[in-house]
Amino acid sequence: YSYFIRQFVQDIRSVPLDEVVYNKQLSTAYSFLTKDGANILTARMEAENRVQKLHNATVQVTINSVIPMEGGKSYQVRWSEVEYRAGAGKKEVTPYTGVFTVEQIKTNDKEKLAVNPLGLYIKDLRWERDTETKTTPDQKNDQQTKTPVN
Repeated sequence: YSYFIRQFVQDIRSVPLDEVVYNKQLSTAYSFLTKDGANILTARMEAENRVQKLHNATVQVTINSVIPMEGGKSYQVRWSEVEYRAGAGKKEVTPYTGVFTVEQIKTNDKEKLAVNPLGLYIKDLRWERDTETKTTPDQKNDQQTKTPVN
């Protein structure tokens, strides 16, 4: 399930330059959600106003780990998002941790099988920004090069 979850997180959290690509990513992601999962994702996307980034920034996602949790149906995912704001010339890195619960649902629906032949669905998804603060590479360099003044 690791590949499946990695791809899902990439699709819901990445923001490319192209709006058509962005909409296709989200459409694909929604085809792997149960009704409850879709409701959770929709509420979260609206709360974060993710669509607004589409015209002002790009976001690249790097998955750091996907770890099965006890019981085997939930997975802890750690990832970093690198946001490049249009015209700013700087990037902002934000780490996240989330838990995604997978369910396998069998179906004979040919349309669903064409999109999701394994019947893997995410029924619950939760994520939060990690407690460490957001940094830009410039901020890290500034902190490392500053010397105390006596």
